[in-house]
This record gives sequence, structure tokens and C-alpha cells, in this order.
Amino acid sequence: MIDEIDLKIIFALMENSRLSFSELAKSLGISRPTIKKRVEELVKSGVIEKFTVKISEKVLKRSYSAFAIVETDKPEEIVKLKCVNEVYKLCGNKYLVSMKFCSMEGIRETFTKLTEFSDSVEFYPCLTKIKEDNGLQLNVEIKCEVCGKKTDDFSFVDGKIVCSLCRE
Repeated sequence: MIDEIDLKIIFALMENSRLSFSELAKSLGISRPTIKKRVEELVKSGVIEKFTVKISEKVLKRSYSAFAIVETDKPEEIVKLKCVNEVYKLCGNKYLVSMKFCSMEGIRETFTKLTEFSDSVEFYPCLTKIKEDNGLQLNVEIKCEVCGKKTDDFSFVDGKIVCSLCRE
């Protein structure tokens, strides 16, 4: 069962997966051995699957984004495109496709390829990213550190677990 301490560890590692056990212990006010044991248990139990790095899109040179809703009987063709990051199956034969590109030319070429094996393509080049969030929502009820109310709708704000009412 995940508790408040586990959540604080998870949120801290989501912000910076390179934090040492000592740094985590100091920032959370918990002993280093306790942090080590809890992180190991979170990994062992499968709550934490991996520690990763986010590479800057500037370095990757894939600064253009687009989304498409593609209707097709050949989803395997979508997956073959190297610009494709994610594909989600929607109702019927529709798929939501997230793509990244190095150039506007790549966007044009991909749109053309999608129309070759699709009955319908709605293509949306992305103008601006407004929000990026990992969408962490866990099926656990935690006590808000501001009001004390138990809730399953919480965030991590200024080192505290905060319910949706106190967040505002």
C-alpha cells in the first residue's frame, strides 16, 4: 500500500530521477536507510518501473509536433512511420496518432503517406504546447497535509500532498 512518504518519494523522483538517497532523505526529512528501503520496495513491487531521462527537443531536432485522427484497416502502417511517437485506438477503425518532426517538409510527407492507406485523415499540426504533465493519478486515498481531509484527488505542491480544494 502506498502511503504519504512513498508519494513524496515518487513525486521527488519524477521531478529529478537522479536524486541520491541522501538528497531525497534530506529534502523529505527522512533517514537515508528508510528512503533506500522504500525506493527498493517501490521498484520491487512494480510501482516504479524505471528511472529515465527527458532529452531536450532542441537537441533531438524534432521540434515540430502534429496529431492525426486516422481511419484505417491498416494500423500497422501507421506504426511503421518513424515520426510516430504514440498511437491510440479509438472507436471503430480510428486511431489517434502523436508525431514529432524535424521539419515542416516531414509533416507534409507524413500527411501524404497517411492518406495513401487511410479512408480519412484529420491532421493537426501543433502550434504551441500549453501544458505538459505526466498525469500521475494513483488509485489511493491520502490525507491532505493542509486541511487533513482524505482524498484521492491530490497534487504535490511545495513539498506537500495537497487536495484539489487546498490546491486552488
